[in-house]
Amino acid sequence: MEAVKEVLCMNNGEGENSYVKAATMTIKVMAITKPIVQKAVQSLFTETDHSIPLQVVNVADLGCAVGPQPLEFISTVIESIVKKSREMGREMPEIQFHLNDLVGNDFNTLFKGLSVVQEKYKKVSWFAMGAPGSFHGQLFPRNSMHLVHACYSVHWLSKAPKITNEAGLPLNKGKIYMSKTSPPAVTKAYLSQFQEDFSSLLKFRSQELAPNGRAVLIFNGRQTANPTDKDTCYPWDLLAEALSYLVSQGLVDEGKLDSFNVPYYNPSQEEIKYLVDKEGSLTIEFIDTIELEIGGPNGWMNPESRIKCYRCFTEPILSHQFGEEVVDKLYDKAEEILAEDYKHGKEATKNIGLAVVLKKKLVHSSYGIHWLSKAPKITSERGLPLNKGSIHISATSPLAVRKAYLSQFQEDFLLFLKCRSPEMVPNGRILFTINGRKSGDPIGKESLYHFELLSRAISYMVSKGLIDEDKLDSFNAPTFTPSQKEVEDLVEKEGSFTVEFIDTVKVEIGDAWASAEPRAKNVRAFSEPWISHQFGEEIMDELYDRVTQVLVEDYKLGKQTTTVVNIVAVLKKKDI
Repeated sequence: MEAVKEVLCMNNGEGENSYVKAATMTIKVMAITKPIVQKAVQSLFTETDHSIPLQVVNVADLGCAVGPQPLEFISTVIESIVKKSREMGREMPEIQFHLNDLVGNDFNTLFKGLSVVQEKYKKVSWFAMGAPGSFHGQLFPRNSMHLVHACYSVHWLSKAPKITNEAGLPLNKGKIYMSKTSPPAVTKAYLSQFQEDFSSLLKFRSQELAPNGRAVLIFNGRQTANPTDKDTCYPWDLLAEALSYLVSQGLVDEGKLDSFNVPYYNPSQEEIKYLVDKEGSLTIEFIDTIELEIGGPNGWMNPESRIKCYRCFTEPILSHQFGEEVVDKLYDKAEEILAEDYKHGKEATKNIGLAVVLKKKLVHSSYGIHWLSKAPKITSERGLPLNKGSIHISATSPLAVRKAYLSQFQEDFLLFLKCRSPEMVPNGRILFTINGRKSGDPIGKESLYHFELLSRAISYMVSKGLIDEDKLDSFNAPTFTPSQKEVEDLVEKEGSFTVEFIDTVKVEIGDAWASAEPRAKNVRAFSEPWISHQFGEEIMDELYDRVTQVLVEDYKLGKQTTTVVNIVAVLKKKDI
């Protein structure tokens, strides 16, 4: 058996051998890693652009299985978001959970169990939906997930490695996983399959994660470089020994045992780090080893509970290979062997887990890129200013002014892309938010209103003899609000990046700037340094007082703009 997506699942139902009742190890691991999940959730809010708060948080639980584990995860996420929203004084976002597993998962029992969580958090707007499919492929739209979680699932492979010699004969006879007696070709085949699958998982999660999104992955691992150490291989050696006994009793065909390899791999930290670095689109924010004492004098599992735990996640795939009629005998024999190992202190005493938090790689810029490296030169052939009475493009500006601004932005944005490209790894991302405009016309009111305010206030100061008219006529603000098409055209022209996401967002600002005073303060915050450099610090208070007065008049007459336009884009470096 190579492909596993049709048969791999945890034990269904709610009986004593079910995953619901017997997966005690996973429950303990989730309790240990709960603070890691909480911190990942909090980071979604502290690093999100404050001008566009999250309204819906999309969360995926990969290989969610069934039972207390997905319910505990949902509770942890809801509690973390409620707490963070209160701390930041923000409205609580809606939460959409996407519960993913292969088609054989017991989704009916999973969704029945949600009623407990629904009752507990009935005042929170949250939703849950099933998302059946393999996490080795794409599951969700691009840039849609804020948090991806997987607990004890991503160590499962998409298929069992093919381990035969040139004649097609099995190389791992008597075993169902790597062991100390396995030839080197076996460990190589397992590592190769894990590398292929984990790289695929990283690739698709990177595409699905929103900028600054996190992936929290927790899986069985190992502490040593040796993939056949005792703690790693013990459960599989135990089951292989029990199967060999059934072969000796004529209950299992030897050929079925020799040809079977479990689709599972316990990686080391070094292997994870290597593959994340090689794939290139995510960065490791946190990685650590989890050690659970399960045997020996300090262990919390006896032979019976330990076999039930092993059975709840191995029975479906073993019964598919060897037949349902032998599974009770198989696990009875395994428990017998395990009890003997406990008597003589031969059992593996530890379960090793790995926890890693991955963050989508990106360069971030918020309200920075629309500033130009210099003011465009806008004069006639005789050196006379062409944009008299205005400090930016305006409705009265001649065509040469618009062309000069666009030309300067094109030069600066192309240089920005050219310089970022060598700084970034293949598949790295740039996220930026800039002031923009919806129309192709650069003189729209929404994009120019604040500069018109300043021009009107400065012109008033000129009329009062407080500012020299030549200083106004010769000055042009070093900023440009592009359209979405202008940005897309320049990205295509430069050639190092593809546009992974771009949108033009109109933001209502009526609540934030309900009166003239706070709006005037905002204008002063971003404009005073370069305005004072041109016109002198001594008149700044009077100038911005005049800006406030102009705004007050506009508010009375309803002439003020009530929205701002932003362009939000994610660029992906081409893998050349």
